[in-house]
Amino acid sequence: VRTKEKAMQLIVDELDWEIKNGQCQDFRIAVVHVDNPEGAESLKSLLEQKRPELRPDTFFVGPVIGSHVGPGSIGVSITRVGKD
Repeated sequence: VRTKEKAMQLIVDELDWEIKNGQCQDFRIAVVHVDNPEGAESLKSLLEQKRPELRPDTFFVGPVIGSHVGPGSIGVSITRVGKD
């Protein structure tokens, strides 16, 4: 994809597909960003429109990952909530 809007929509669609096909069970989701709270809120809004039950949290990315992905980056983190 070539635009930020299409990239965000692709993230939402991929996550929706994973949920529909049972790949994401017992999980917690977060929208993460590198100094881009507005972009994170936009992605969070798209996720909530598609899957209102998700209610993702929003977090800053730390400096180690942030230095690799660059300022302005946004993404989704999926963490399995284990029954260990």
